[in-house]
Amino acid sequence: MVWGKNRSDPSAYNHLYAFRFQVGLRNYKTPTDHTNSCKLMRRIATNFREFNVTTFHEYYPFADQYNELKPALFRNCLLAVVCMLGVSLVMIPHYGAAFAIVAAIISIDIGVLGYMTFWGVRLESVSMITIIMSIGFSVDLSAHIAYAYVKAKGDSTKKAIEALETLGWPVFLGAGSTLVGIMVLATVDATIVQIFFKTIFLVIFSSMAHGLVFLPILLTIVVPHAHDRNEHEEEKPKEVEAPKELKLPEGKKREDFECASIDSKALSEVDIGDDNSKEEENEDRV
Repeated sequence: MVWGKNRSDPSAYNHLYAFRFQVGLRNYKTPTDHTNSCKLMRRIATNFREFNVTTFHEYYPFADQYNELKPALFRNCLLAVVCMLGVSLVMIPHYGAAFAIVAAIISIDIGVLGYMTFWGVRLESVSMITIIMSIGFSVDLSAHIAYAYVKAKGDSTKKAIEALETLGWPVFLGAGSTLVGIMVLATVDATIVQIFFKTIFLVIFSSMAHGLVFLPILLTIVVPHAHDRNEHEEEKPKEVEAPKELKLPEGKKREDFECASIDSKALSEVDIGDDNSKEEENEDRV
């Protein structure tokens, strides 16, 4: 307690300026307990505003962090999805396929959040950071399949088959190599490392399933006739104009080339050798 002089009677030293007391709580262990107790104490303090009641506990900074986890997670995921949508609209040559990629990202994030609960991973700062980081993994695998689908030719079924034949195996190898690479983290006995391993494993596995199974089906349903918007139509061959008829002077008759034939019999009767022999005789006489 803090005592001081009474403002109405300065000689009296009986004015209580401030005091504090402690409250004991039972079963106060989990982060949820910290958050609920913090909200309860602050709600009680707001009922006595005239006394300027302030509550404090050494775990309150962590409780405030837990209170901001969900809004921060949704806000950051939304910003990341919007950024991925912008990049997809620029890089993927079809707008419908770009939105299909965003739908796959949202589905992957929801699935990861759901399976984290069954795997014993709580929503905390480390898991939130890994989830936001993992959006890059989720968009990578889906974008490759969507791009191959748009560039393929034929109907929706042929486009999906060609996309999987072209990039299905590379996508599987990329996801599989990443899973093999993080398997070593499963042997580390540390909470942060375990959370990181479980989150990345769920994201990679779910992204591979979406890229190889769900996204091709979604593309065949939503954008069955997707084509590259950057491709120009093939130029049609130009028609050759017929030559214009020449105007002949008056009195001239036009003859076709076919009519201007030469009589081969008359040509064979011409004796070229006789003319040459006559010229030689004239030279001898001279």
